[in-house]
Order: sequence, then structure tokens, then C-alpha cells
Amino acid sequence: MAKGTDYLDDRDRKSEIVRKDRSHRLAVRQFLQESCELARVLPPHKKILFLLHYDSGFSAADIGKLCKVPESTVRSRLSVISNEINEMRKCCDEESKDVTK
Repeated sequence: MAKGTDYLDDRDRKSEIVRKDRSHRLAVRQFLQESCELARVLPPHKKILFLLHYDSGFSAADIGKLCKVPESTVRSRLSVISNEINEMRKCCDEESKDVTK
């Protein structure tokens, strides 16, 4: 290959990586927005914990200090809450598939 085409191929690869990264970030942002919407139906203590972490960006360590519980407890609770939200998401997806049939 000529030197000029190597440069173009490299540029194309870089732009493809940037495009994939941008679409991944958008998908993650949409997923988090939907998760925060689903979190609103959780009991208050779960909703607050979930939104503090995923919506407001507090770390598990910061939430632990705020709530006076170990960081590992916060991570464990967040895991349980995330699983509940994923189950709600599955139910919503199944319902929307049933409606479209």
C-alpha cells in the first residue's frame, strides 16, 4: 500500500472507533435514564440509594459515609436494587413485545 492510503485507512479506523464510542455512550446514557425512571417506583430507601449513586454520581464509599454503613453494604444493596430494576426492565420489554404482536 502507498503511504498516503495507510494514513487514510488509519484515519478511517479512528473515526469508526470514535463513532462506536459515541453510540455506546449514548446507549449507556439512555439505559441509565430508563433505569432512573424505573427506580422511581421502588420503595423510598431503595430509590434514594439508587438515584444517589447512578443519577447523582455518589460513590459507594460516599454513600456509606452518609448512611453510616460499610461501603460493601452499599455495593451489595446497589447490586440487589440493580437486579430488581433489570427484572422490571425485562417485564416491560416482554409487555411491549406482546402489545406489538
